[in-house]
Amino acid sequence: MEPEARPQPGDCVPSAARALDAAARALLPVLLHRVNNATQVLVGIDELLRSGRAAEFSPDLARISGDVHEVGWLFGVLAAGLDADTLVERVERDGLASVARWATLAVRRVERELELVGAAELLLAAPPRLAPRAAFALAFACIRAAEALPSGGSLRAEVAWHGGRWELALDARLDDDAAEWLDAFEGTELARTSATTTWRVPAPWFATREPSAGAGS
Repeated sequence: MEPEARPQPGDCVPSAARALDAAARALLPVLLHRVNNATQVLVGIDELLRSGRAAEFSPDLARISGDVHEVGWLFGVLAAGLDADTLVERVERDGLASVARWATLAVRRVERELELVGAAELLLAAPPRLAPRAAFALAFACIRAAEALPSGGSLRAEVAWHGGRWELALDARLDDDAAEWLDAFEGTELARTSATTTWRVPAPWFATREPSAGAGS
């Protein structure tokens, strides 16, 4: 089940567009940094090949192959979050782990820290296969909530299974612009207090089967 998107870019209200732009400014540099690192390694491999030392590069090439695969998917996630029709059918078994790493690095770029809990348990109980827009929404929520904290602050974000739905609980209040964008997804529920945000999404967004009884309350 691919999440229903908000209106197309031409119909997007300015407040939602501002929230998306701010999140993209934090997320894109993380991917560019990883691309640059991969390029440097590949340049080194090319030099080894030219000098006849091909056997020395195989471990590095295998590692870079996996990294480029993940970064390619995350670029698609970012594009899908900005309403580009790309990778709609491509879902990733390790998508939750990839997004967790991505969001953590992006939050550090805005001088905050992210503690994403519950992800390890979910990966064991019911490996999530994230669709691109669902993955972007998760990263978007974490970044915007972290930015609501003072510089140097730490955001605790918990992904859990409650009452037949996935739930993202943040110990910060999302700003109105970000809340408006998340609340526009069909079938989701967003609740905010003065210091917390909870976003509930349909089960098919994050998993191919329901978790076992021990995966959540």
